[in-house]
This record gives sequence, structure tokens and C-alpha cells, in this order.
Amino acid sequence: MRQTFDWTAMVQSLTSNIKAISGLPVIPVNTIGPRQQWPFIAFNLPMTNSLDTFSRYPDNEVFETTVPITVYTTTMAEGIQTCDDLQANLRTSENRLLLADAGIVIVNVMNPGSRSTPLQAEREFMYGFDLRLRLQRGFDGGTPAIEDISEPTVGNTTKEEE
Repeated sequence: MRQTFDWTAMVQSLTSNIKAISGLPVIPVNTIGPRQQWPFIAFNLPMTNSLDTFSRYPDNEVFETTVPITVYTTTMAEGIQTCDDLQANLRTSENRLLLADAGIVIVNVMNPGSRSTPLQAEREFMYGFDLRLRLQRGFDGGTPAIEDISEPTVGNTTKEEE
């Protein structure tokens, strides 16, 4: 099966950019293994893609996806500060250009705020936002391209051959 989009490279680019900004460990949600020590940042790729309405061919199309990002901390102030700093830094020209070089366009940073629940607030604080990204799928679809159009010959012979 042909690979249509390099999700691994996208995740690595996004992870390294967030880690460079925050200085904190960045892990995918539902990672198997021991619990990460606080503070840390987690993200999720829910695989909800919305296609560009003008795209008709899957071998070269623009699509958008939303990546929820959550900061886990042991104090409310640290959680608010880290979340606010991260979302503001992701919106700077410098970080937008770094991600754009990796094929990731930040469309919007949405809904920053608390993600804690009453039961969790006694032991950890969670603050986060959704990151709306625009990506481009591009792969060889296997359909040959028409490179030249020539006039058809009429009949089996030309005038010169007669």
C-alpha cells in the first residue's frame, strides 16, 4: 500500500517544536509505559481530517486536522503559565515558519483553558488548547500523466506514402 501522508514526520516536527518552546517532555496521549512525571505536555491525533472543498484528487490534496494539546502540572499557576506561554509562542512568526518548513501550517490556536475535572484537580492540573493544522497529502497516484497531444492520423496511410 502506498503511503499517502507521513504522519510520523509530522508528529516528530510538531513534538520537537513544542519541546523546544517549553523545555518540557512532550508525549502522545495513551502512551504505554510508566506515567510521565509532572510537568509535561501531551497531545492527541484523533484522525479527524476535513478536506479542502476544492480538492478532488486524493494524491494531491490539502486537508486540516485538529490536535488537542494539554499541559499537565501540579500547580494551577504553573499550568496556566505554561499553557499560555506555549499557545502564544506557537503563534509567533518564528515558530510558524519553522513548522511551515516541515509542511505544517498553523491555521488557528483554539480554546485555551482548563481541562481539569473536579476529581483530578486535587492531584494534577490540566490546561490546554486545540491546534488547528493545515497539511498536504501528496503521493504518486499511479495514473499516467498526459504529456503530449498530437494530431491523429486519418486512415492507415499518409499522402506521402501513396
